[in-house]
This record gives sequence, structure tokens and C-alpha cells, in this order.
Amino acid sequence: MLKQIHSAVVQSAPVAPDVQGDALYTQRTGESVWVCSADCAPILIADPNSGLVAAIHAGWRGTAQGVLKHTVAALEARGARGADLRCAIGPAISGRVYQVAEEVAAQVTRMIPEAALALFDDPQPGRVRLDVREANRQQAVACGIPAGQVALCPVCTFEESEWLYSYRREGAGSVQYSGIGPLSDQSG
Repeated sequence: MLKQIHSAVVQSAPVAPDVQGDALYTQRTGESVWVCSADCAPILIADPNSGLVAAIHAGWRGTAQGVLKHTVAALEARGARGADLRCAIGPAISGRVYQVAEEVAAQVTRMIPEAALALFDDPQPGRVRLDVREANRQQAVACGIPAGQVALCPVCTFEESEWLYSYRREGAGSVQYSGIGPLSDQSG
């Protein structure tokens, strides 16, 4: 795991406990990569051909900075092909309840023009609703991952108080963990 900082910094495992970033990847058998989230989107990526896997923490800041795009580029630099990647976007706060300033939405859509599909009207002037999961799904497809290979969990962390934590509901301190490890050793 990394010390998550709401960025687009991508690191290769293994890392020391104090290394910062929001995406971690590996290809080594017996090594898994993890992220924690409480409203941000946890994203897991796997390449069944190369054995590369990645775990991404994507809040609005990381999404606006292209953390998924940078992670896909790091995987491709090590032999993966976007068309072969499998992507799972886990539970996060939904567009039904995630109110952001219009400036935040503008930052996200500057990086991912297709993310306009993840914006919804809000009754408060100067505000919109943002579905971070959908914005990252759009980013994954724009990076060359086929839409049929991107799974999006429809569960909202804020609305599911019985089994998921939400930073906006509980405050700091409670998180979910998402992790993935290579299926086989492809590193030679």
C-alpha cells in the first residue's frame, strides 16, 4: 500500500510504507497491491497476458489529474496492451449524492471530456453532482480498455451505511480495502 495523497502518482511495488501515491502496480507472484477508500473509487486493473495488476485510489482530484490514464500508461510501458486490460471500479460515492462545485467538475472534464456523462444537475447554484465511478469508467474506455472489460459497481458508499464506510457520513478513520495480485509469474 501507498500513503495515498489524492494524486496521479503511480508507483511500482514493492514500496516502503511512507511512499506516496495513488496507484500501485506489480507483476510479481505472491505480491498483491492494495488501496483504501471511503468515498473515492477503488479501481483494480489486471492484464491476463502479462500478469500485471494495479490498484488505484481515485477521488475527484486523482480523476481530474488522470490517475487511471497514468496507470494504464505505466502498465503499457511494461508490456500490457490497453485492449487486453480488465478493469473493476468498486463502490464509491454516487452521482445521486456527491455534490461538488462547478470548478471541480470543470477540472475533471478538462482531463476527461467524456466525463461530462458523469455530471448531473444539482438544485444549488454553482454546484453539480459528480459520479466519480462513471468518470473513471469513461477514462478507462478513453485509454483503450474495451467498455465490455470495465465493470462498475453500482453501490454507493454514502447510501450503504449497513456495510460500507463513507467519509462524508462518518468522517475520517473508517475505510474499505481493495487489493489484487498477479495470477501467474510472467516476469521471467
